[in-house]
Amino acid sequence: MNSSQDNLTAILKTLTGVMILKNPLDTAMGALFGIILHGLAAVFGSSLEKIVNLRISALNFLHYIAFGMFTFNIKNYVNRYKIDPEVEEALALIQKQVQLGDITVFEAKLLRKALIKKVLENVTLDAEARSNANVLSVIKNDNG
Repeated sequence: MNSSQDNLTAILKTLTGVMILKNPLDTAMGALFGIILHGLAAVFGSSLEKIVNLRISALNFLHYIAFGMFTFNIKNYVNRYKIDPEVEEALALIQKQVQLGDITVFEAKLLRKALIKKVLENVTLDAEARSNANVLSVIKNDNG
């Protein structure tokens, strides 16, 4: 292999490793979906090529797996900046209590700060994900 292929392979390995760490279930389901889609394309490909006039046979199984992994992970990418509905609900409840006069504006600020602190504490990686990330960085450093 030449160096550009080696670099491409290293990049793909890192990207798939990150996807597996970030969202293992959807990544695995996407890979399985890609394999099933490849099987369906093999069975129905010749008939489908006549109907839609596309050369489906030009795609190999890695294309299908990549497509499946991409489609199953795109939702998480699009929603990466969305606030958890439970947090939004808690913020709305605090605001409602202020409007009803049950708590003061100062108390609402304190509750919001406590909520933000709790959310930030929950954002930390659990021990298993942290160890997987360490393994991935060791593998990357060994190859790179």
